[in-house]
Amino acid sequence: MTHKRRDTWPDLRRGHSLGPWATMFDASPRAMLSTLWSHRMRSLPFAQAAASRSSRGAKSLALFVLLALLATPSLYLAQADEDEATPSQTSATSLGAPYRVELPGGAIVELVGIGFHPSQGKEWWGADGTPVAAPYHDFKGRVREDSITREIAVRRVKQPTGDGTFFWQPNGPGSTAGGTPLDAAGKAIHDLDAVARAFPPDSKTFSILFHVATAPWNTVETTDGRAPMSTAFLDAKLNRTVSLAFTPASERQGQLMLSVAHDLLEQDIRLVAVTNDGRELSSVRTSNVGVNRFCQTTGYFRDLELDDVKEFKLQYRPFQLFELRNLPLEPGMKTEPEFNEIESDE
Repeated sequence: MTHKRRDTWPDLRRGHSLGPWATMFDASPRAMLSTLWSHRMRSLPFAQAAASRSSRGAKSLALFVLLALLATPSLYLAQADEDEATPSQTSATSLGAPYRVELPGGAIVELVGIGFHPSQGKEWWGADGTPVAAPYHDFKGRVREDSITREIAVRRVKQPTGDGTFFWQPNGPGSTAGGTPLDAAGKAIHDLDAVARAFPPDSKTFSILFHVATAPWNTVETTDGRAPMSTAFLDAKLNRTVSLAFTPASERQGQLMLSVAHDLLEQDIRLVAVTNDGRELSSVRTSNVGVNRFCQTTGYFRDLELDDVKEFKLQYRPFQLFELRNLPLEPGMKTEPEFNEIESDE
């Protein structure tokens, strides 16, 4: 697997001749007046002749032109749009571009930016340390700020085809807090994922680990959801013993819920309900919590009653792992990011 990377666009800003007021104003008004000067001088055919007149006449002409320009701000607005950006303006194209990678199943993601935590009002930078625009206005997730804390924003440009799934997380030791990125109006930015991360104090760079699953599903075990059920068995595909325990299904706030505790930590997991008429319905939402070698997965089924369910299936499939390495923890820090697949031990 190779990665695609967008180069930084060139800075298109240009200088201007500042006319007769080269030292009268600060940088921003001088740049604006230079545009007016160039346009007005082209439109005044008598300017060249006036320049050869007496010293008193030339000074009078310069003063007349300056007063005329200051008295016609609407002319500036119309003419300045025709020119290139002035030195007092910053073009968005001068900022670093997102670092884009392609994953199996057609998924495309971008590392949009890395920022301080909390990030509001502070600078952001890209995978190569160059400045980038802030990807969001606010972020509610928080981690302890007694170490190196950063916020990381990733955009899901394209989802995997079919029922493929993927997720990402900063790799290595450290605590992570998720949250919803918000725009200036306080609305959620739905195509953007963001986390806050506390890194070890001696960290210089970090990496992001992508989990991608596109393979067919394997059914581990089934339950009718009416009573608790636990089992342990040798799984031929994993070549190890799998242990799991189902709770009875329950209805809460209009949703049918089923939980299962298991040790399938390195796999993509889902719960499927098989209805009495043979339909298979995957849970509309799945949550996972766990510690050490233990995980609890809960599936949520909408518009479904237990009396309509024949059985539930616990299914898994393997993840492919990809790592984006050598990302800078400081702005302006020049690194060479690397994107590679991590070979599975199985």
